[in-house]
Amino acid sequence: MGNQLRALKAQILEFDRRIIAWHRSNATSKRLDAIPGVGPALATALVASIADPKAFRSGRDFSAWVGLVPKQNSSGGKDKLGSISKQGDRYL
Repeated sequence: MGNQLRALKAQILEFDRRIIAWHRSNATSKRLDAIPGVGPALATALVASIADPKAFRSGRDFSAWVGLVPKQNSSGGKDKLGSISKQGDRYL
């Protein structure tokens, strides 16, 4: 079991190195990394998940696609916004 654990740790380190190398070679990923709270892992996941960023008209459209918008309970013309739904891509 000890050997398996060491091999697994080595694989994780290799994958981390590959992610960082890809992150450093991609301009979009580097720009996303400049946002507070976004690191190389999230930046590379976003770039890999979104085929065409121009498909989103605004940041709100993008956040709705990801699933980070409040639930709406509207009735009679009154908008009531609830908590964030978190129903989008679980990986992101």
